[in-house]
Parts: sequence; structure tokens; C-alpha cells
Amino acid sequence: MDLKFVRAVKELTGHPDFTYVRKPSTPCIEVDRVYVLPKLADLMHAVKMVLPKVQFGIVPHKYFSTDKPLEQLAVYRSDDLFSLGCIGIHEDKYCVYSRHIKNARARSNNPGHHRAVSADLSRIAKTAAAKLRPFSMEFEAAHTFSLLREHVIRRSAQAEADLAALCSLDTGDVCREIEHYLREKTFAFNTASFKRLRDNYISTRNACLANRERSKGAYYVRIHAGNATLIEAVDVSVRRQSALTFKKEACTMLADDLPYDIQAKIATLMMGPVDLVTDEVGVRLDDTHFWVERND
Repeated sequence: MDLKFVRAVKELTGHPDFTYVRKPSTPCIEVDRVYVLPKLADLMHAVKMVLPKVQFGIVPHKYFSTDKPLEQLAVYRSDDLFSLGCIGIHEDKYCVYSRHIKNARARSNNPGHHRAVSADLSRIAKTAAAKLRPFSMEFEAAHTFSLLREHVIRRSAQAEADLAALCSLDTGDVCREIEHYLREKTFAFNTASFKRLRDNYISTRNACLANRERSKGAYYVRIHAGNATLIEAVDVSVRRQSALTFKKEACTMLADDLPYDIQAKIATLMMGPVDLVTDEVGVRLDDTHFWVERND
């Protein structure tokens, strides 16, 4: 998914996979074991003044250089699923990148469309306070539901492959039944091996047909400070890449008041790794965000 300047928070905690052999030759300031441009350090301080709860993280990028200070950092809160955006230096000016910024002078596919630029530090800090804000439950759900959808599509593809493989098996059992008919003029179709083949075919075919039309109903759940917020996604066919829709607005309750089946599934997901879809259970995005499959 292309979230432009938005990254999953779990990708930002930690440090880049390189260490500076020596301090970069260009002017820089060391911040938490990495070197940043002096103006970026000033911007970090200004943003921290207006958004005291945010943290700064390294934006994953394959073009990291060990001889240049960082020019851009992600801004995030540890309890959020996605980062709020980025701050950086562009052409010696302060920049804020956020999906909440809509610059009409640049096209939507241009990085400048989501960028605010200013030479005034106090002005850009005010922009950061207004635009670096968390995303809605609907946004988070829409950009993570693909994990469930893709899992079901893989299951459907496997069921199709199993049926095709079964249809291509040696037909010796069927031939023996035909030989029996030629000798006895009646169909027996009652050998043990043929019954196994018949039962296997029927179960495989039924599974294949069920997966072709399968829809996924699930709850997106966010848990924070003892409260749980959840929103129910309407069934979405895995065969049609339709937009995700919701039955009603998100509701908040005490985490202990969640329906028992949802609590049980969240407990199960907490015992497994992140981003691993468990059949009939759901997927854990991090320690506080979950997709839980609905019991139908």
C-alpha cells in the first residue's frame, strides 16, 4: 500500500542497519546515536514543543548513506498504528509531510502535494501541530484489511489447485468400475478405494466452491489505556476488490466489556507473531491493534 509519508510505527522504532564509521564531514548534530542536519535538529525541538508526546524515528529507505547526516525523520506516537507524518529539510527550508496537507499547487501524485515548506521555524511548528495528527479508525482499517483479504485469496487459490490436482489423478479406480460393468452389466461403485476417491473429491469440490464465494466479516479493534474501540466491517467478497465499508460508527467501551469471543480471539492472537493471519481468528497488527474475524 502506498501511504506516501505514512509508515507503520513498528517499522520506525529502533535505528538504521548501519553505524557511522566516522562523523559526517558536513555540519551535523548527533541525536540518539544518529547524525542529523542542524536545521533538522532545530525543527525536532520546535515540533517537540508543540507536540510533546511525539517521538522521532528513522524512515526506512534503501538509500541510507553513512557519510551524510539525515535530512528527514518520521514523527509518531508509540501507541498509534501509523506515524503522523514526517519532518525534514528541503532546499534549506523546514518541511512537514502529512496526508492531512493538501497542496493545490502540486498534483496528488507529486510529493509536494502533501508537503508544507517554510523558512520560518515558528510558522512550520504551527503547521506541524495542526497537520501531524493521528488517523481515524476507518483509515487504519481500510489500509490493513488487505492482510485478511489476501489470506483468503491464497486459501481460495490453494483449494482450486487441490481440486485440479485431484481431477488429474490416475483414473484406475474408475476404469476398474467400468471393467466390472462390462463383465456384470451393473455398476458397483462400491470398492473402498473408489469411495475414498469419491469422498475426497466431494469434500475438495465443496471447499473450492465455498472459497470462491467467501466473504470476510471482521471487527477492527484498538485497545488503549484499558479502553477498546471497535468498528465492524461489512462482508467484503475476496474476489471483488471493492472498497471496505462499515456497518456503523466506531464505538468505545472498557476492554473488559468486549464480547467474550472477541476477547478470546485477541488473547489467541497475542500468543502469535505480528501480521500472521490465523484462520477463523484474525491477525495482530501490533500489541494494541487487531483484526478479529466475526463468528458467522
